Amino acid sequence: LEEEGIGRPSTYAPIIQVLMSRSYIVRSSGRLIPTPRGHLVTTFLKHYFEEYVDYKYTSGMEERLDEVSNNQLDWTFLLGDFWQEFEPTVSDVLKIRNRDIIDKLDGILGEPLLAGLGVEGRRCPACGTGELGLKLSRYGGFVGCSNYAGDPPCNFGVPLDMCSPNRKALAKHEFDLASLGLIGKDEARSFYMKLGPFGYYIRAEANEDAARFDNLSLPKNIDPGAVDLETAQILASLPRALGAGPDGREVFLDTNSWGMFVQCGETRARLPMELTLPVPLADALALLEEKGRKVVKAKPGAKGRAAATKPKAKPKAKAARAKK
Repeated sequence: LEEEGIGRPSTYAPIIQVLMSRSYIVRSSGRLIPTPRGHLVTTFLKHYFEEYVDYKYTSGMEERLDEVSNNQLDWTFLLGDFWQEFEPTVSDVLKIRNRDIIDKLDGILGEPLLAGLGVEGRRCPACGTGELGLKLSRYGGFVGCSNYAGDPPCNFGVPLDMCSPNRKALAKHEFDLASLGLIGKDEARSFYMKLGPFGYYIRAEANEDAARFDNLSLPKNIDPGAVDLETAQILASLPRALGAGPDGREVFLDTNSWGMFVQCGETRARLPMELTLPVPLADALALLEEKGRKVVKAKPGAKGRAAATKPKAKPKAKAARAKK
């Protein structure tokens, strides 16, 4: 940014913060890593709004904004001059069909779009006849099969994070085609490992009626290739009671978008990646005890800071005399 004359030292941090809040980049191991969403948006802007994302244009706009702040240029003139050229460009892009834009982006991104999958060419590894390509939904982009509307349809889909060369820092799981398929059956349900635009998930189908099923997102802690019938049954039963703690309160195992955790009362502890299911009650209590010690250590410091910064309230009697 500094070399290209874009922004000011005081604006660098807010610029990075905006990029992170929109998931265009992530921070990992002290580095800023561009996400597939960031690549997708950048490719779109560079192709359809090339002039406005050019470094020289942005640097020149910075200089003109400085002139406005120094009362050397009227802001209405600057805005009118910008809009006169920008508005027709936007109107032209809005006339293009979404499908045409997606196909154009797919062609520009090319084979690197599938770099993280390790597949040969663009052949769909699930059906063997379709072609993999960029797809967009209202929730974001993903790589899907061209036979998704075929007969029979192929519902193969992969999150863009899983396709990225930086997938280890971005994706919840690595792509593993061998993990897909039937996991096992019990008396009531059949469990399948599946992969969709949002990642791996387990489908629990009723044996009597396959149309009755539940989809369970696979937590980050769990390797899709290591899921057996017992693990699938446990995930399908969450939240799951593990037993009572020393104080008699129930300890639960549950999951959310960040992974699996154990909870007792208000105390919640994240499961480490190396811990596998099922989780013994003793291990859950050890995690909760460790989390409790960290919370207790943090509280005195927090109270001390609050006490140091909080102004003392005036005694009511003194306040009343002051008013008189």
